[in-house]
Amino acid sequence: MFERNIYDHYQFHCEERMMIGDYEGFLSQRNLYIVIPCKYIDNMQAGLQMATHLRTNGEEAIAELVPTVSGEEVAAVDGEDVYLFHLPETNQRQQGQSGAFELGQELALFHQKGVGFTAQRDDYNYFGMWKVFWEKRLDQLERWYSYIESQPQKSVVDQEFLVSFPYYLGMAENAIQYAVDSDLDEGYRRREGGTICHKRFSDRTWLTASPSQGAIKLPSELIFDHPTRDLAEWLRSTSLSGDVTTHEIINFLDGYEQKQPLSKYAWRMIYARLLFPLTYFETVEHYYQSQTRQLQIQYEQQFFDVLRHEEENEAFLRDFFYVLNLPASQIGIPVVDWLA
Repeated sequence: MFERNIYDHYQFHCEERMMIGDYEGFLSQRNLYIVIPCKYIDNMQAGLQMATHLRTNGEEAIAELVPTVSGEEVAAVDGEDVYLFHLPETNQRQQGQSGAFELGQELALFHQKGVGFTAQRDDYNYFGMWKVFWEKRLDQLERWYSYIESQPQKSVVDQEFLVSFPYYLGMAENAIQYAVDSDLDEGYRRREGGTICHKRFSDRTWLTASPSQGAIKLPSELIFDHPTRDLAEWLRSTSLSGDVTTHEIINFLDGYEQKQPLSKYAWRMIYARLLFPLTYFETVEHYYQSQTRQLQIQYEQQFFDVLRHEEENEAFLRDFFYVLNLPASQIGIPVVDWLA
């Protein structure tokens, strides 16, 4: 059915199917394509606008949306609406071979190309809005906490949520206050401005599908925010995976700073974002919003994984500036009291 749908809508013959990152891809006449379900994309038009800006500023490694033969952006493939993207060949270095230092450099250059984009809509403009979005998520979980607490029967997850939430509530409030204080104490945010970033940057965000292709960026992953968002989310993903050494983390940040030095305000915003317990919030949200028992079981396992690794996360936050050899107190970066 997949091959038939692709041919009907795009007139492409699927010569070879493969997984490219988390998505289905295929080869046709020596060109690589990737299929992304619409349900994973919040605002495609915004992503396409940002992709155009990046190309104009010299970023070649961006997937290009392919319209159907009838000119539509969306097609039904295997029973769901999807977008089809062409993955261009580039001469850029491959992420998988470049190492953490080069990845940091490439991310800094990417952010430089994204400067100057005008974000006009709130649904993809997160710049200066962390406090607002974090408070909304916190309010939602507080409502769920009150509701679950009032129920006569509680699952194991319900019980653990009730026990753990006050701790993560405190962490979230610390993160919000840290970000607010950073904005009040530093005059950098207005001068630094925002740039094109990613929803959740990690080692898997940029795609590499073949030896002839560099690290391809997907328009569906693009948003507008402060560049420290990408740095913090990469650090969060690596600390959670446990696959990256402290040496690689330092190399990644050193590579970034070689192309784009970080201000004191930037370091504070990285730390504020790491303080916010995003993984806990997302896992709880997904668990209680799951439509099927299968999904609920998946997020139940993730929830208990988050709880099991919290001591490691707390140690990571406590030692963050020390490990990076950044004299926080000397350069005026506040330390969170309860972590110290």
